[in-house]
Amino acid sequence: MERASPSFPTRRRRSFVQIVAYRDGRFSRLARFDLAELGVRGSEPAPRGGVTATNVHWHPSGRFLAVNINTQNRVAFFEVTGADGAPILRPWGNVVEVGADPFVGRFTPDGRHYLTANWGRNFAAKNLEGRIPQTPSTISVIRLADPATPRQSARHDLLGGAETGLSSEGIAISPEGRLVATVNMRGTAFPPGSARFDRNASVTLLSFDPATGAISRLADYPFEGPLPEGGAFDRTGDHFLATVFQGHDGARPEAGSGLEVFRVAKGDRPALKRLGRVPLPHGAHHVDLAP
Repeated sequence: MERASPSFPTRRRRSFVQIVAYRDGRFSRLARFDLAELGVRGSEPAPRGGVTATNVHWHPSGRFLAVNINTQNRVAFFEVTGADGAPILRPWGNVVEVGADPFVGRFTPDGRHYLTANWGRNFAAKNLEGRIPQTPSTISVIRLADPATPRQSARHDLLGGAETGLSSEGIAISPEGRLVATVNMRGTAFPPGSARFDRNASVTLLSFDPATGAISRLADYPFEGPLPEGGAFDRTGDHFLATVFQGHDGARPEAGSGLEVFRVAKGDRPALKRLGRVPLPHGAHHVDLAP
């Protein structure tokens, strides 16, 4: 493995991206980049200047990074150059405003678009009822600049988006780039006594056109379990996996924490068919598949 891994340490009123290369079983020296020095700044009185970076994702080329600034409803893009042991991070094009609270995001397999799952939380609220939205989450679609365009003149454009389920916290794109799925907590974050409690989370399946960037909601697929976090298609695109953080109190063993597994029906009418759940220890959060 030779790709460098980015991460987000935080200090008071500052946010960073860290990159470290991994080669032949060893990590290289850590490189740290202050987002404020890269042009991503916020209001001084707020923690980290009001800048909270919740997601970082590599472009398929390995040349660019996307960083979601969910407290500002923005996505910043950066070009990574230099040797593995001494990377250089520079802004790539413009920062793009998207939907409210873009918690996570993914590049499409062809590298032409970047999609964000916008949770939509109210960060000014003082309690869970006020913080968790009652309106559907959304997806934003960004068309990226041509990588051949000089970095300083590159321009990314927000194309549009679509609604998904309530409180989406995960997003995945199929290997061929024509299906998108979000993993939605719905009302599972609330205690059973709340009027907003729901035993079922859901997966929203959407179609995507890699040529135009058009996206359209197909259907929702509910499943039992609180706090599902992440999701991924397998390498063939024939299955979709969603993580379930835990089971409800007194839930059946087959509805506890684990991986909810769906078969993907392709063709003119894509759909998901639930196959069951692979049990895992409490706390399943994200999932990916090794090559």
